[in-house]
Amino acid sequence: MVSIKESCDVHSISAFFLGFLVAVCLGIVWFSNAPIVKDVGEDAQQHVDKLAILMKNNKFRNTTTKNETKETIKSSEISIDIEQGKGGSIWAPERAVCNGSHTHQGYPETLQQFQASPEGLRLHTESPDIYKDFIEFAKKKADDGLVVFTVVTIAYKQALMNWLHAAVSSGVRCLVVITVEKEMHAYLASLGFDSFEGESIISHAADSFGLKWPVERLKSIWALRFLLLRALLAHGVSVLQCDADAILLRNPLPLLKSLKGDVVAQRGTFPFRINLSWGATMCFGTILYRPTIATLGWFDMVLPRFYKEGDDQSEFQRALDACTLVVWNHGYTWPSTRDEHRSLKPQSISNKTDYGATLHPITTGGERLHITMLPTNLFPRKCGPSVGSPEKTNTVIIAHCISSKGSGVQKLKSNDKYNISFLRDSWEETPPNKGENIFNYLIRIGDGTHPGQNK
Repeated sequence: MVSIKESCDVHSISAFFLGFLVAVCLGIVWFSNAPIVKDVGEDAQQHVDKLAILMKNNKFRNTTTKNETKETIKSSEISIDIEQGKGGSIWAPERAVCNGSHTHQGYPETLQQFQASPEGLRLHTESPDIYKDFIEFAKKKADDGLVVFTVVTIAYKQALMNWLHAAVSSGVRCLVVITVEKEMHAYLASLGFDSFEGESIISHAADSFGLKWPVERLKSIWALRFLLLRALLAHGVSVLQCDADAILLRNPLPLLKSLKGDVVAQRGTFPFRINLSWGATMCFGTILYRPTIATLGWFDMVLPRFYKEGDDQSEFQRALDACTLVVWNHGYTWPSTRDEHRSLKPQSISNKTDYGATLHPITTGGERLHITMLPTNLFPRKCGPSVGSPEKTNTVIIAHCISSKGSGVQKLKSNDKYNISFLRDSWEETPPNKGENIFNYLIRIGDGTHPGQNK
């Protein structure tokens, strides 16, 4: 026989478990329809709770009008703060806006520390005009206000020559090559190719970031690339940045010029945490920057983090993640459910073009950054051995295949593996003819297998 006390205990326990199961079921239903937030290192449930509070208090609402749809995404106008030919200061923190209310990534603290540092003060007062020789050099190379830009060392000599051959064979001439060493600059000059000798200014770029050249070699090269890019954008030049292993198989410029966006990028998967949030990341081995206020605001936002870490692909995207959310294929409004968000965000492998916009403005003028992700069938990162074969090169535009990190030798092995090495075996023993046009020479050192030579 069960006592009253035992009976009450049994019913209490049953009621407890029943209530627990109901709560779990309701939580699952609510969570499956809750809007997503980005992973910034906290527990997922804390994210959902925080987002619910922010949305309740209108902290995540934006000022989108009813008429703004995904078809109306537009790049901010190209009207940089150039006054009387000057490009402003190298770093303009007053232009960038970091919402930051939903993250714990410490951006405000990082910004304050950098602003107070000697490097921050220096970059805030220096003008991009200190790189005026480079700016004039690049503008002479530009095609309709656009240049194709790469930075190389002597270790990448053969990789660069393969890249130049492929680019010229594809019909691209607006090539801006920055050589880190005088030796590399002299070699290209001996062929008749006009490059920009970066060794004379890389120590200044390193000093600007508190780096020691040549001890901190790689970070110094990244600093030089960042500052030269920033200078070109401040002077109204669009820049297609390419690594020396991003091999042009067809001319990318007509397509890229037709696409909207402040930045247009090949898809990647690094940084991996951003990839989990967005579905894909921007690969900086093939990326087009347009000289818009939003793009400059992004550079200004990134600088305090870039100064600390040095890796541009990582810090450009982490800065966005620290300061705002990115809405994919949905205009300027956040998807209402988790399933809708999942269906709209890009994938690291996709044959469609995806369009994203920051949920919040990233500049004091209210500009959002607009991002375009390129289709992987045209701009592959994961390649097979046939990527350079004739049947593939009818579609592939730039093959930037994943390869081992390391020296230029690794890049050459990768080019051979994917059949995108186009130099003849005797290319080094093939000097230019007297008076020969440099572009004709760069085509002549090929083995005749580049698709641009098979037309």
